[in-house]
Amino acid sequence: DGKKIEDKSTTDKVASKSETNDKIEKSTFSYSLGSLSFPKGISLTLNDEGVEPRVLVNGRIDTLQLGPIDSEAPKQNTLFKIDGGVGEYGKFDFAGSAKPLQEAKDLTVKGAIKAVDLTQYSSYVVPQLGYQIKSGSLDISTDTKIADNKIAGKNKLILKMFNLVSAKSSKSKEIGKKLPMPMNAALDILRNKNGDIKMAIPVS
Repeated sequence: DGKKIEDKSTTDKVASKSETNDKIEKSTFSYSLGSLSFPKGISLTLNDEGVEPRVLVNGRIDTLQLGPIDSEAPKQNTLFKIDGGVGEYGKFDFAGSAKPLQEAKDLTVKGAIKAVDLTQYSSYVVPQLGYQIKSGSLDISTDTKIADNKIAGKNKLILKMFNLVSAKSSKSKEIGKKLPMPMNAALDILRNKNGDIKMAIPVS
């Protein structure tokens, strides 16, 4: 007579399957972390034997704090702070917030690295420029924000007492031919009255 006959057993099975799926979704693993901190004095060592002479730099983390994190609140800000030292005199200090569980990246960080001795990294410069770092220290400060996967930031770099000396290699001769003046004379043009080289590096 055109009437639709419904199989009740099939309907019951579909309903039962739907209820099971609901239970699985409700029992999905979740986690939360109020705060996490590490003991003071974590030692770090950079030992790069892939360059000549090798680069060996010791560092330490004095403060490392993180939290809160909640899998059920992905839009919640997670605060972080890290500070410590690099080499004999260098120091670093960064703090900010992030949303690590959110799909769209969100990060705010402010901080600085100060008084890092650059001579210990000279082995990285020689192959590229043919010059060794005779003296100099580096300060870097940053104020960076990432919102909806878009980055915007201000970075300031200061080279103090920065001087290079020729490694007397084919690379230094090659670079020297391309420059209209000696390398250190070119650096002198960039120095301010205190002898520092300052640069602003925006990021976007």
